[in-house]
Amino acid sequence: MSDSFHVTLGVPPRQSEFVCYDKTIPNSPVVEQVKFFSIFILAYAWTLYSAFRSLKYLLRWLWCSECDLPPHNRPIATITGVRIPANGSSPHLITLKTMTPKDCDRARDEFLLHVPDLRQFWITTKAWRSRDMKRLDLLRDVNIGNGHREQQQDLVRQLLGGSEQCCVKRTRKTMQRHTCPQEYHIPQRHYSDLIMGTYYLLHSMGDDGSLHRNQSVPNWLGPNYSGDVFIVKMAKEAQNEYGWAVYENMSTEFLSFLSEGPVKVAA
Repeated sequence: MSDSFHVTLGVPPRQSEFVCYDKTIPNSPVVEQVKFFSIFILAYAWTLYSAFRSLKYLLRWLWCSECDLPPHNRPIATITGVRIPANGSSPHLITLKTMTPKDCDRARDEFLLHVPDLRQFWITTKAWRSRDMKRLDLLRDVNIGNGHREQQQDLVRQLLGGSEQCCVKRTRKTMQRHTCPQEYHIPQRHYSDLIMGTYYLLHSMGDDGSLHRNQSVPNWLGPNYSGDVFIVKMAKEAQNEYGWAVYENMSTEFLSFLSEGPVKVAA
């Protein structure tokens, strides 16, 4: 048994086995091209993937990073505004507390930095995140509004055409401030100067069916509002040194104006 085993190991391999291992099969030009383009496409795809991934993180940092504002200067204010309920009851004054909205909401009111907390009135998260606003300026002379509008348009043009690159987040908020829908109204003469100034009408555009159509909003404020509508007034100095909105408490005189409406100006 042992001798047979050694004899078997000593048998040289057949010639065909040498031919099988030593013979080199040359690759055709087509195979070489396929290999080259496959490697090139994979490398190009990986480069694109890495670039887009880096761009995504860069944009997330630019758009969602916290502003360089001191945390202790973030005011939480208690203000008096006006509520126009959707249930048909009369408009009335209401006390509201402000909050700092999340950046991911991407609502039009971001530039205020702290806004009235209306989540309890609009019920759903979608209705809250779908909030919108309109600026109302009460003035004695309609020509003042035209001059103010031209000034805002100049600011927007300077912002868009500026050579200096600033923080994207700050640029977005500046654009929001100067491109917010805006209306100018002249109160009747018997109203005091106390109601003159800048107001923001706050409403939700949520379409999830949680908010009913508000039929109590006066016609001069426009149609098609859903859910409770709110109006808040800005102070004469609309923002402090850090850019945070400064609100002013509203009085019952505005409720009378809300019902009567402004002077109708011929177009």
